[in-house]
Amino acid sequence: MDFGRCAGRRLALAAGLGLTPVAGADLPNSGIFRPYIADHLVYDDNLFRLANWVNPNTVLGPGMSKWDVVNQFTAGGHIDIPVSRQTFLLNLRLDDNRFANNKDLDNLSTDDMANWKWKLGRTLSGNSDMGMSDSLLLSLIPNFFLRT
Repeated sequence: MDFGRCAGRRLALAAGLGLTPVAGADLPNSGIFRPYIADHLVYDDNLFRLANWVNPNTVLGPGMSKWDVVNQFTAGGHIDIPVSRQTFLLNLRLDDNRFANNKDLDNLSTDDMANWKWKLGRTLSGNSDMGMSDSLLLSLIPNFFLRT
């Protein structure tokens, strides 16, 4: 794992915390912007949830390890913009996932959602949603491996 790069990210994280309002910033027209950043370091001694009797080299192949340290840097934000009788909501998230032993699993993932709440007159209203998720989901808690 490139710990120099991780240290650089943590420095950027600390600098960003000084510039990022905790309660959220007001946008024009009383909108709200709530950015967030996080950095997680997780150790997992059985990343692929293999039984103890299974030889990891035969199942995973050469160069893969049963255990790993995962560094996940996350940045995102919630944006709420009211326009007249409408409201636009955005939830954006980007994750940079880096594995110390299993470099083939390094990935960028995103989980985004847009919502439009609208009203027309006194009787018509609606809600339109759109979402996008792109990730290599290797869950560290549940017992499954899924690529979406």
